[in-house]
Amino acid sequence: MMDPRNQIISILQDLIRIYSPSGHEQDIAGYLEKYLINEGWHVVRDAMHNIAACPADMQHDVLPLLNAHMDTYSSKNNDPERRTATPEELQNLALQINADGQVVKADKAGNVHGQIQVGFDDKIGVAMILWLVKYRKDLSFKILLTTMEENKQVGVRHFLRNTNGF
Repeated sequence: MMDPRNQIISILQDLIRIYSPSGHEQDIAGYLEKYLINEGWHVVRDAMHNIAACPADMQHDVLPLLNAHMDTYSSKNNDPERRTATPEELQNLALQINADGQVVKADKAGNVHGQIQVGFDDKIGVAMILWLVKYRKDLSFKILLTTMEENKQVGVRHFLRNTNGF
């Protein structure tokens, strides 16, 4: 079995390749919806692409809720190493664990891109939830993955106004 750190890195790698600044979460929402359905979860996706999910056989159970947001912050910083990665750069980045046990962002040639933003906020939270879904089937919980958090929490506010009983 793969080391859990590498399992999480693999899930996170897939997530960061999906460009998803606030207001543009439809692609990542589609990916997450498919992932959860493939794992046997009941999934509801609302008009703002928020995703609410629970194990298919526990739709009416009271369960703990795990929450993360799908959108990422688009930096306006012009510093080449402190800006947001472009969609093309995201496709070419490979996450690695360095000798110190830290996750580093490198391109296919092995060049490390230290401060470039790739969406760890909050895709690491989403990755951890997906890891639990895939590798900890003994745990029961509900999931709420929201949109536009980086824009005044618009997604979760919409979800709370329009959802009855989740």
